Amino acid sequence: HRSSWWALPDVVTITRVAPRALDSDNAVGSAKHVRDGVADYLGIDDRRPDVEWVVRQGRASTPNTYGVVVELTWRSGEVEP
Repeated sequence: HRSSWWALPDVVTITRVAPRALDSDNAVGSAKHVRDGVADYLGIDDRRPDVEWVVRQGRASTPNTYGVVVELTWRSGEVEP
């Protein structure tokens, strides 16, 4: 488990980047597989109450461009993209 050798982030922010925004419930649904993958990488259950999960949306600068940005933030203010 990665969580056994480093401090878990306090917040995980998943930003969906696409030409158009989704409504809020679909945005959260579209990030589910990313959340599961990040939790798996961290070696944790994504239901842990001490890790906050945030879903945001960003606009792609070119048509037909999609992506995702994952940021890990610790209470110290450090951000790891």
